[in-house]
Amino acid sequence: MVLKVFRARRTVTYEYQTEEEIDTSAFPECAGMDAAQRLRWCAEHPDRVWGGSFDEWLNGYEFSHSRDGDSTVFLFGGREDDNAFPHAFVNGVVLPTDDLGGDKYPRVPTDDEVREAQAATDAAYAAAVAAAAAAAPQPGTGKPWRRPRKGSAEASKVGGAHAALTAADMQRESHTVNGQTFELVHCPPGTFTMGSPEDEADREDNETQHEVTLTRVFALGVFPVTQALWEAVTGENPSEPQGGDDAPQRPVDTVSWFDSVRFCNALSAKLGLAAAYTVGEGEEPEVTCDVTASGFRLPTEAEWEYAARSGGDAFVYAGSDDIDEVGWDQDNSNQSSLPVGCKMATRWGLYDLTGNVLEWCWDRFGDYPSESSTDPVGAGEGLDRVYRGGCWCSTAGYARAARRDRDDPGYCYSYLGLRLSRTIT
Repeated sequence: MVLKVFRARRTVTYEYQTEEEIDTSAFPECAGMDAAQRLRWCAEHPDRVWGGSFDEWLNGYEFSHSRDGDSTVFLFGGREDDNAFPHAFVNGVVLPTDDLGGDKYPRVPTDDEVREAQAATDAAYAAAVAAAAAAAPQPGTGKPWRRPRKGSAEASKVGGAHAALTAADMQRESHTVNGQTFELVHCPPGTFTMGSPEDEADREDNETQHEVTLTRVFALGVFPVTQALWEAVTGENPSEPQGGDDAPQRPVDTVSWFDSVRFCNALSAKLGLAAAYTVGEGEEPEVTCDVTASGFRLPTEAEWEYAARSGGDAFVYAGSDDIDEVGWDQDNSNQSSLPVGCKMATRWGLYDLTGNVLEWCWDRFGDYPSESSTDPVGAGEGLDRVYRGGCWCSTAGYARAARRDRDDPGYCYSYLGLRLSRTIT
C-alpha cells in the first residue's frame, strides 16, 4: 500500500510492500515515473487509487523522530498479519533499506537531498498531469446510439411500446442559467419490465422483474449535472479535484441527496418554475415532493430505469450489452470521472447513464412489489435513498441498468452525483 504524504519541514513516508501491490499500470499519469515518483502521485490522489479515504482503510500509528526538532515520522498501517516491511521515502525518494534502523526510523535526509527530491518529483508530477489532461476525451464527443444489426441477438433486446423511437424523434427542452445551457429529453408514458432476468450476470436478489406503468410525461437530463452547471446555480463546486481544464464538464460529485434536492429547488427558482420540494430545517430535514410541480426534481427509481431502457430495451447496460460502448467503470476510466457525453448515447439520446458517477433518485430503498405497479415512488418508510448507474470506480456489474444501490441521504463522495428530471404533464 502507498501511504499518505505528510507535509512538514522534512517529510518522511512509508510504503508497505505486501503481497498485494497497487497496480499503477492502471494510471497513465504514472507512465515513465519511477517507484518513488509513483508513490508521491498515489499519495496525493488517494481517491483515484483506492476510491476511498485512508481513514477507512488503514489503522494509523504516530511515531516521533527529530533532528533539531524539525522532523516528524508517521507510520501508517502495518497490522501484524500483513507481513509488511517498511521502506522509507523522503518527499518521494526511496532511502535504501540499509538506512532503516532497528527502531524502524530512517536516517534524516540532508537539506540538499530534500530539495533535489522535491524538484525532481514536482517536475515529473506536473508533466504527468499535463499529459493525462491532453489525452482525456473531449466533452460531447460521444456517438449517437447504434442500432443493432437486424436479426442479431442484440436486436432482439430493443423492445417495448416505444421501440421505434430514437433520439431524433424525442422532444427536448433547453434552459440557460448564468451562461450554462443544459438540455432534457421528454420521456413518454409507457409500461416496461423493471428489474433483471434471473440469468443475468452479477444479478442481485433485489432486482425481481415486475411490470411498471408510468402515466406522466417527464423530462430527464441529457447528461448528469456538470460541475459548471452546479457552480452556475450555487456559486460553489463541491467536487473532488479531478481533471484539468475539462473539469467543469465532468459530472458534479461529492453531493448528498439533501444537497441534490436543494439544488433542484435553487435551479427551479432561478428559472421561475414551481419548486418540486418542500424542505424542512436542519442539515437532514424532512423533504416532501410535489411530483406535479413544474420545477426540477430527482427522477424516481422507476423513471430512471425506464429512461435507461429507452422505454423497454433489455440491454444489460443503458443502450448496449457492451459497457465500453456506453459507460465508464473501473476498467476504462483511469480511476476518475470523465467529461460528460464521451460515450455512445441510449436510443433516446441520453448519455452517461452507465458509469461515470452514480445518480441519486428520489425513492427510499425497499423491496420491489411482486405485482405490477403504477407510478411507484419507493418505500413508504426507511432512511436510505436510492442511487443508480454505477460509477468510474465500480465494476461493470454495478453499472447494469437493473442494479440498485442506496445509502444515507446525507452521504456524499467523489463518485456520487445527480441527473435532473421534471414533470411535463
